[in-house]
Amino acid sequence: MVYKENSLHALANTLSEVRESEIHFTLKIEAFNIFITTMLVFVMVVGLTGNTVVIYIFGVNKKKKRFERFLLSLGILDFLSSLIIPSTFLYLTVTGYKRWDFSKIGCKIIPTLLQISVSVTQGFLIMISYERYHSIVNPFQKKISQLKLVLLFCIVLLVSFTLAIPYMMTFNILIDLEHGVNTCAPDGSKMNLSMIASSLRLLKDFVAISFMEFFRQRIKHAFLKVHANSSWNKERETQKGRKILYTVIIVFSALTLPLDIFHFIYYMLSKFASSVLNAKAYSVLMVVNTILNLFQMANSVVNVFIYSRLHKNFNMKQHDSTASCSILYWNEDKNIISLNYHS
Repeated sequence: MVYKENSLHALANTLSEVRESEIHFTLKIEAFNIFITTMLVFVMVVGLTGNTVVIYIFGVNKKKKRFERFLLSLGILDFLSSLIIPSTFLYLTVTGYKRWDFSKIGCKIIPTLLQISVSVTQGFLIMISYERYHSIVNPFQKKISQLKLVLLFCIVLLVSFTLAIPYMMTFNILIDLEHGVNTCAPDGSKMNLSMIASSLRLLKDFVAISFMEFFRQRIKHAFLKVHANSSWNKERETQKGRKILYTVIIVFSALTLPLDIFHFIYYMLSKFASSVLNAKAYSVLMVVNTILNLFQMANSVVNVFIYSRLHKNFNMKQHDSTASCSILYWNEDKNIISLNYHS
């Protein structure tokens, strides 16, 4: 009898500890959801405000230059991304990832917008790097035609959408009446397609980074060739210009790579794992996934600062011609390539 009572007492203590552990874990998740909600609102507000400024600055100018049109187009895309994507994650966070009210087609398209936005931005930065590289290495040749830039931009849009198709096809409406789930999520039965999608995204990231770094190095090489003709101040300014492009590559990579690496590793492990994740482990992975998605969403905010550093008119119009900006140009009097900074 005493042994039985001790066993029951031990069982009661164990159940109590389990309940306390579950409550403690639940409180942590709730606190984290509050933090994520706050950050999502912050990203959305800053993204909408910043990209509204971009749209206004480049939209009111009737005589837009070729890249100003691309900046305007990308600003509109980032504005929509800043509105739709954080709002979607806010909805999912508030509902605990258990509901979806935006139709089956919306389940295919909306979760893919973030990936498309990232891909378009990567392509756009490559175009900037290429155009700057062409202007520096071949300063006396005819500039890249507007038609060619438009075609390149269309190719960027097409490639971005095409690369997103495998990822788009993995999403379905998942229903689990027992746990009250009726949400949009990647279908576990399409693991092979998920692996292909994550592999394509990771490959795309490394290709984009490689192109941007290639053009940055070529620009650096072009500057070094005229180093002997450059003054100390001019050389210091060219170093600043290269640092800007280098910073763009580093910051953009830091925002986009982690999520794609995480998805690739997750799907690889899920493909060959012998056991199913428990609820607690799945919740932790959802937390990590949400944080990394938040990083990618910040891309639409960072773009505003990229424009302010790479485009002269953005700063001139925003700060009444008193802001610091950089442009690449050919100084015909001194016969050197340099960077001009206005402050």
